[in-house]
Amino acid sequence: MRYRDLSGVVRQLEAVRQSQTAAVRALTEKVESLAGSAAGREVAANTRMTTAVEQLLDAESADTRIRPQTLVTYRRVAYEHVIPKLGKLTIAECTTGRIETFLQNLASTRPGQMKTARTLLSLSLGRAVRHGVIAFNPVREARIPVRQKEHVRALTAVEVARIRDATRGRCEARAILGGPLDYFPMDVVDLALATGARMGELLGIRWKDVNLDAETPTVTISGTLIYGENGRLARQPFGKTRKSHRTLLFPTFAIDVLNRVVKPWLRTTECHARLSHRAMATSYRPRISIDSGDKSGQRPVLIG
Repeated sequence: MRYRDLSGVVRQLEAVRQSQTAAVRALTEKVESLAGSAAGREVAANTRMTTAVEQLLDAESADTRIRPQTLVTYRRVAYEHVIPKLGKLTIAECTTGRIETFLQNLASTRPGQMKTARTLLSLSLGRAVRHGVIAFNPVREARIPVRQKEHVRALTAVEVARIRDATRGRCEARAILGGPLDYFPMDVVDLALATGARMGELLGIRWKDVNLDAETPTVTISGTLIYGENGRLARQPFGKTRKSHRTLLFPTFAIDVLNRVVKPWLRTTECHARLSHRAMATSYRPRISIDSGDKSGQRPVLIG
């Protein structure tokens, strides 16, 4: 069999086996190996997607421009979704149709993680394109559902009251079940309502970010709490986006929370770490469902 490789050299390939079928299979394997395993290449046409994705994760980890939180997200989505569904396929088997089906199925249940999965696949197969293993990136042609942007609106006073009532009810329910009566989640909700900050931003506020001596008290959002690759909680000195750094007016009820809850903690040297871990490293991750058209008077549901 004559084969012309990527450098233009014509090679004579041979394979001797006990049967014609085995010989053809052996020749096919040789061609695939030559097509994608030139000197210095890390991927080939028969490389499994598990290997391709893990190589990408290693390369991204070495890139100092990639944020630690981004790497954590990449790894979680890779091992929870991409590798279990596509990991056993080879690069050559990753057709646009297969990738499109995978992304559409994931979008129906995890739309946010679908975007990350698409990025991982595009970057992994993009490396294969640059190495001459495949001619084009099949992810680029895959069609994915377009989500309609949700209309952003401010909570009404009634909805704020329902959120606070639901949070208080959860705190008291834990006490009824035998746990300690702790209204700390209530304080977190009040600070969130006061600032509109993301949870990580809220818990990343330092005392020096708060200016209570000004005629109009303010708080500066200058960072966020993240879980690093080692699983430990740390403060990142910048936010999720360029617009994350901002200074906000601080209402009176939020100042009362700081003076009542946070200030006593400042008397200890580990106050910030203890406060942050208490809120983020526990099972309390409230998700609140509000139906403004609900006339039954039922409280919104908080799921820990």
